[in-house]
Amino acid sequence: MFKYLNQFIEEIKNNKEMMKGSIISFLFKVFGYLLGLIIILLISKNYGSKGLGIYSLSFTILSILVTISCFGFDQSILRFITEYIGKNEKKKIYFLYKTIKKYILSISIILGLFLFLFSNWINNFFQENIPFKIIAFVIPFSAINILNIQFIRSFRIIKISEFFRNVSIKLLGIIILIILISFISNIYIPIISISIAIIITFFLSNYYIKNKLLINNYKQIKKVNIKKLLNITFPIFISCILALLLDSTDIIILGLFSNIQDVGIYSLCLKLTGLISIIYHSIIIFVVPKISQLYWAKKSVKKIIKFTSRIILILSLPLLIVVILVAPIILKIFGEEFIKGHYTLIILAISTFINGYVGWVGALFKVIGLEKTFMKLIFFTLILDIILDILLVLKFGMIGVAISTLISTTIIALFSVIIIRKKLK
Repeated sequence: MFKYLNQFIEEIKNNKEMMKGSIISFLFKVFGYLLGLIIILLISKNYGSKGLGIYSLSFTILSILVTISCFGFDQSILRFITEYIGKNEKKKIYFLYKTIKKYILSISIILGLFLFLFSNWINNFFQENIPFKIIAFVIPFSAINILNIQFIRSFRIIKISEFFRNVSIKLLGIIILIILISFISNIYIPIISISIAIIITFFLSNYYIKNKLLINNYKQIKKVNIKKLLNITFPIFISCILALLLDSTDIIILGLFSNIQDVGIYSLCLKLTGLISIIYHSIIIFVVPKISQLYWAKKSVKKIIKFTSRIILILSLPLLIVVILVAPIILKIFGEEFIKGHYTLIILAISTFINGYVGWVGALFKVIGLEKTFMKLIFFTLILDIILDILLVLKFGMIGVAISTLISTTIIALFSVIIIRKKLK
């Protein structure tokens, strides 16, 4: 084990630039996670589980609509800009950004108008009125902001991109929320606060791109191959939307079939298990590129995979044990009514632990040529999760949804291991 630890440390020394970017990204992610907890604490203390439920359901739906609006362009832009910089075709970058921005803006406005016009009808399906009209207004700002963040990141300006991604909206949201809570008593104030923060961040990211990255005086620009762009973007979009739906299904199912208080408690439990996720995500940021490099060089990667799983086990298991032992105490910090979610928190923590210890190998699918297989696996798991959610929520409420998540997470983790093992034989 120490042999591979030494090799891992040596690899870090040899890839200082990549590791520096990964560490910066990780630190911003941790800081953003803590800011997110502060927002949830403010909401739970002032509006209870009902207010937190409306907030969580609103932004879950916003995330889905924004992902549809982006249509995978926010991911493919990284590849194209890297390609253009490598070929010294920098003039294409401006046209690429403007073209993608036009597509995303058009889709987001259409979705926003649809949601705004049919908001009352859609609310009939939920147990509580959701401020869909506010969400509808924010969709274009949020979608373009995500594009801007990815555009900035493609130039390897990690600090700025991660600030806009993980910090800006949450920090501004906290400030605005504290101010508005002091003057206005309305359960939608948290949603309004974060929406304002999204709009401000949109203008900030646009300002940065316009003044720091783009040169607006190109007179003759060779157009980008739109067909090629769409061919690459569509599979990415399908993968992204399937993964997001898999993460969002629980909240939406609870919103449809249970009460909004359960949505709030469940969303808090999900947030609290996020610390375990951050631990294994921070490790695979370093490891996956190395595994990809070794795999395509036709070298064995089995030992480094085993080593990575051990490291994740060592770092994640103590957190899982703490959650199991003191779950009610942790939840009580956010309010007495949240204590009823302690079994849900334990189940979700176990699910996150399994996903980290076993399921992290799913991150390897995209770097060893198994993208389509991974897409099929996510689709199968999503269907299974939806079916189990509906069956179990009616009888067991949020605990049933947590059990469904545990089952689907375990299945996708085990199948990921089986497929990767078969591929590496």
